[in-house]
Amino acid sequence: MLYKKTEKLSIIKREGEIMGMFVNPNAAAFQCAVNSEVYIDKTGLLEYTNKVLGTNARFICNSRPRRFGKSVTVDMLTAYYSKGCDTEKMFSGLEISKCPDFYEHLNKYDVIHFDVQWCCISAGSSENLISYITNIVVSELRETYPEVNLVENSTIYGAMARINTVLGKQFIVIIDEWDVLIRDEAHNQAAQEMYIDFLRNMFKGIEASKYIALAYLTGILPIKKLKTQSALNNFTQFTMLNAGPLTPYIGFNEDEVIDLCEKYEIDFAEVRRWYDGYRLGDYHVYNPNALVNLTIMRTFQSYWSQTGTYLSILPLINMDFDGLRTSIIEMLSGSSVEVNVNEFQNDMVSFADKDDVLTLLIHLGYLAYDQRTQRAYIPNEEIRQEFRAATKRNKWNELIEFQQESEKLLEATWEMDAETVAEQIEKIHAEYTSVIQYNNENSLSSVLSIAYLSAIKYYFKPIRELPTGRGFADFVFIPKPLYRDYYPALLVELKWNKDAETALNQIKERKYPESLQQYTGDILLVGINYDKKEKVHQVNAVGTENIAKVCHDLDCKMIYISTDYVFDGQGTRPWEPDDERHPLNVYGQTKCEGELAVEKWVKKFYIVRIAWVFGVNGKNFIKTMLNLGKTHDHLTVVDDQVGSPTYTYDLSRLLVDMAEKENYGRYHATNEGLCSWYEFACEIFKQAAEIDPAYGKVSVSPVSSDQYPAKAKRPSNSRMSKEKLTENGFEKLPTWQDALHRYLREIEF
Repeated sequence: MLYKKTEKLSIIKREGEIMGMFVNPNAAAFQCAVNSEVYIDKTGLLEYTNKVLGTNARFICNSRPRRFGKSVTVDMLTAYYSKGCDTEKMFSGLEISKCPDFYEHLNKYDVIHFDVQWCCISAGSSENLISYITNIVVSELRETYPEVNLVENSTIYGAMARINTVLGKQFIVIIDEWDVLIRDEAHNQAAQEMYIDFLRNMFKGIEASKYIALAYLTGILPIKKLKTQSALNNFTQFTMLNAGPLTPYIGFNEDEVIDLCEKYEIDFAEVRRWYDGYRLGDYHVYNPNALVNLTIMRTFQSYWSQTGTYLSILPLINMDFDGLRTSIIEMLSGSSVEVNVNEFQNDMVSFADKDDVLTLLIHLGYLAYDQRTQRAYIPNEEIRQEFRAATKRNKWNELIEFQQESEKLLEATWEMDAETVAEQIEKIHAEYTSVIQYNNENSLSSVLSIAYLSAIKYYFKPIRELPTGRGFADFVFIPKPLYRDYYPALLVELKWNKDAETALNQIKERKYPESLQQYTGDILLVGINYDKKEKVHQVNAVGTENIAKVCHDLDCKMIYISTDYVFDGQGTRPWEPDDERHPLNVYGQTKCEGELAVEKWVKKFYIVRIAWVFGVNGKNFIKTMLNLGKTHDHLTVVDDQVGSPTYTYDLSRLLVDMAEKENYGRYHATNEGLCSWYEFACEIFKQAAEIDPAYGKVSVSPVSSDQYPAKAKRPSNSRMSKEKLTENGFEKLPTWQDALHRYLREIEF
């Protein structure tokens, strides 16, 4: 609900109560928020905090980006609970006033509330921060409770414990910008440790459980981890990764924005294009700062750089982590990237890989996170402009070169030059997707989102609908208002093994997507066909389906040998047989289609996925290494791709066993143990030297995979769980080292 207060509220001091700066403060700050031109009622949060008062869930850390209403929230909590004021009138008519326990908790608690950011400035240095806060709070507690002897208590927690022991009083402690030292003193470990100890002393232990009725911390970052565990592990953390029941109270939700647009006669469709994109549960979340500024300035633009964290993005996206720039380019094009958010240490310096950087950007609000898919993406046009400015400032050569080709494609599209469009798409698909190490080059739809990267200057983030049937639905590019008189909207239809005319006819026959219903400018229809009936598709997909149909007709068993390439190769967790499939490249896509064909037509099937195969016949990695070892004393082998080799002899014994049983389904079958290609190579030469000492002179050095660009990207993670084998009565394959030992004695080299 939107409120505009026409009458200024006044602060009323409760009779007999002492108001302090930090202890039982007044409601002046929240009064200003309520009296503002734009105020969105978020007092429903108080219903939740009332519910957890005095329970194990009373320790709350609610982190969110700047300008997402953190300070307004803590001011609201203070105004509601503090004994230092009478705010019945202030909350009258707001959501919380409708709750049955509204009066039960209203202005009934001793509240300690301080802003660490403000305290840092006043203290003069991080070293003086704790003593500054302590001196003020303890002094005010002595004034508030003169009947309690606090002379010997020189700490906040000691004073609270003493008051609780004597009078049975409980406290609500509210800390705004709790993470200032974690952010601003990132390299000052001593200051951080002292500060964390200060918080632990206040909130942990048996005594704290007695005197704390509610603890509420808010900041940008979740609570700092010490190794793998939160420094304050009794706190429940609500973040931009998962806000849980607090989701409705983070930012503005879509219904609230619609009401705001109606009140100020602002085009909601335009607001959604510019500022929508954060997803928390079922809620669309908007940055309040952007919306409030929009009502004032009446101009659609990025207000993000005014938040104070803009400069933090520059060093972050320029970090030299493998795949980071690739991910940024992918997200700029409108795609999402998988991210592991679990290892982030919740600080500004402890980065181990690109996932840590991306996770921090999620907490800062520069990226959004889909909890269901565990993927990150640039949320909206406002943030996309910030990323564009940052990459331009850092002069990324990869982006500049790629964008030149993308601009040629876009111009050819505008000019309806079909031949040049086809040439550019093919060029980008064949060359530049490998340059940026794009991990879904099998998908034309994914290639197109990157190919039209240059369109972000003139168009909003492309609207990409879900694949349907045997084709892919539309890509919709809506021009920004500034360019609508000059450039048409683009509606792109993708078809597999049809023709461009079929794609165009489908566009004409179907209703335009919802995103185009309010658009009144020119629309350019772009039909693109991709002929995937090359040899690999015929063999892996079409051929497999033909065999599957025969097995169906004869009601017989079918064993289909598949690959780890049906997964995207990201992360470090071993792939389970029933994990969702996201093929890595064309080969993976066609093998995935083969799996689907088997599952469609055959009841009695085994799908057996293998990786890093070697056997007596044909080429393989072992033979390649041995041949290179004859002419080279030193080799370099990639060390950032991990999996398990598969010996065909061992595999064949398992397949025979499967053929004799009826425990059908998907299985993984590689030899036991994990290694990188580098470790595999080292073991090859070690064991080969036992047979031929000449191989003992060969040395191997590890390198990253980006030093060996390939047309078909290999997965970084080829780990596959084989537990399902033993669960269903099959034996796992021997270790890969043992397999290698036997194999080297089977071949001539």
